[in-house]
Amino acid sequence: MRNERKRCKVAEETNEERETRLAHDQKRKIPKETYEEYEACLEVKEKVQRAHMRNKCQLRKARETPKQFAARLS
Repeated sequence: MRNERKRCKVAEETNEERETRLAHDQKRKIPKETYEEYEACLEVKEKVQRAHMRNKCQLRKARETPKQFAARLS
């Protein structure tokens, strides 16, 4: 006597169910943005960051050295 396991019956998939599952899987595999769009987005972000830093540096006042201060007073 062999010890055989009882196999569970796997519910058979209908054609429609299979097609909907495959369509769902296909949608998941499509990248949301292409590499070119990704690079363009990075470029824009970089420009915005540079502009922000430029504005930040322009708002910062240059400190006067003691010699410059003395020259201004004399």
